[in-house]
Amino acid sequence: MAYALVDPSTPVIKTPAQKGPPYVPPVYYFNSARVAQTEPDQSYTFPVAPPLEWIECSNSVVADEWYYDTATNEFIQITNL
Repeated sequence: MAYALVDPSTPVIKTPAQKGPPYVPPVYYFNSARVAQTEPDQSYTFPVAPPLEWIECSNSVVADEWYYDTATNEFIQITNL
C-alpha cells in the first residue's frame, strides 16, 4: 500500500478549460482534501505538521488527480471536465 499526504485545509476546486462563451463555473468538491504527495510505502514518509497527515491509500492514487473525501474517508479520482 502507498501513502498519501493529505491537506484537509485545501479543498479541491477544478476549473474547466474554457475557449470563450458560455462561461462554465468551477466545480467544487465538497468535503474534499487535497492529495499533495504520494509515496510508495511508509518508509518514504516524513513528519508533517497538523493539519497535514499521511493516510494509507491504493497504489493508483496520484497527487492532484485524486482527493480525499473527509466525510466518507475514501480517496476519489477527480473527474475530467
